[in-house]
Amino acid sequence: MKLRTVVGLAALGGLLVYAYRRRGGEFTLESFKRTARELFGRARTEARALKDRAEKLKDRAENRITPEVSNTVRPTQPH
Repeated sequence: MKLRTVVGLAALGGLLVYAYRRRGGEFTLESFKRTARELFGRARTEARALKDRAEKLKDRAENRITPEVSNTVRPTQPH
């Protein structure tokens, strides 16, 4: 197993135990699963909200940009 994988799993486990203790649950596998589902559900919800806000900002920015007129003829400069 790579060191990165081990560190990632340890961080995830630490986060799970921290959130679990904060909630004050039982030390059962089902309780850990429920806590993990809640954490990941909240993360998904926040990610969706962030994506929606980014899309709204993008749309607003696109509406502010004035389209350039590409059919204009530029006068040629004498050489």
